[in-house]
Amino acid sequence: MIVKILSKENKMKLYYCLLFFVTFDLWAMPRSVEFKNKTLIKQGQAKVEVFFFDVYEIAFYKSSDKKLELLRLKYLRDIDKNASIKGWNKSFDDLKGKSKAKKWILGLTPDMKKGQVFSLYKEASSKTYIYKESDLLGESSDREVYELVHYPWIGKNPFDKGIKNSLLGK
Repeated sequence: MIVKILSKENKMKLYYCLLFFVTFDLWAMPRSVEFKNKTLIKQGQAKVEVFFFDVYEIAFYKSSDKKLELLRLKYLRDIDKNASIKGWNKSFDDLKGKSKAKKWILGLTPDMKKGQVFSLYKEASSKTYIYKESDLLGESSDREVYELVHYPWIGKNPFDKGIKNSLLGK
């Protein structure tokens, strides 16, 4: 096997190509989104993997007045709702009670196809909105739903603290 050592010029070309792809990947989710006449700005993002398989990209957004928050998941592969429900349930393991809120969230969990977007909005008035693409799956004014809907990713005991820190821009 012949190994070719890159010249300084070729190393720089490779560096810029890699930099472009890394930069492109970081901005794969939009920098801002509009909802209810407000602009939400991306705070951070991460990629969620299960057994080395990319499952979805996730980004956390906030409005400037901090009254509206969004977790936006863009699926990188087809995921059956039963797999998502298992993930929700595992994230809820350490929570006691709130069974009505858990049931509401699990009941709205859809099958997702590669490229589809699942959005979880929280409004300061304790309103929660769940969307698949542009279709509203459910709206709730239940305070417990409001407390749970972002819990697996940025709650007190997230399933991955590194992902939580990335979403919060830390």
